[in-house]
Amino acid sequence: SDRIGLQTPAVVLCPRHAETHLSDLCPSKMCSSCSEVDMAPLISIIVPVYRVEQYLERCVKSLLAQTYENVEILLVDDGSPDRCPQMCDAYAEKYEKIQVIHQENKGLIMARWVGMQKASGQFFLFVDSDDYLSKNAVEVLHTRIIKDGSDMVIGKHVDAYDDGTINDSFCKWMKQEIISPDDIFSVI
Repeated sequence: SDRIGLQTPAVVLCPRHAETHLSDLCPSKMCSSCSEVDMAPLISIIVPVYRVEQYLERCVKSLLAQTYENVEILLVDDGSPDRCPQMCDAYAEKYEKIQVIHQENKGLIMARWVGMQKASGQFFLFVDSDDYLSKNAVEVLHTRIIKDGSDMVIGKHVDAYDDGTINDSFCKWMKQEIISPDDIFSVI
């Protein structure tokens, strides 16, 4: 298979030409003047879902609003005892990009694994169901992977609380660097 994926929580994306005019790095030869979005590689966004009823809608809306359009969203209901299974089904009925996988509770890692097995995309993006992404997050990560020629990108995060406060201390210690495969597990 030509797919790339990891069993660890990480963002894995493929090269797709963005606004950088790096068409020589792009297997689909996308350029800023090309309107054929379907040529861009499909990115599978895998979202394990368990007891996140109050956060799920915000998460799903943020994924549907991404500027990188060629995505599929796999909501993996991990036996959630709340209304999440019904919410997932309703999203799948309403939005063509969303698929739902229902399973007995097996935990986060197994939910991601099942999502990877069902994914059609060439590359994976893992998103926790109580998180949400800025509308250009996938495009930014994608652009980064093209610019550096990387095989994997791990995005930074900011803690945003219901009361409106934000903690970005995690982002302050992160730095841009290229990490060898041997050292990857020391940073995640």
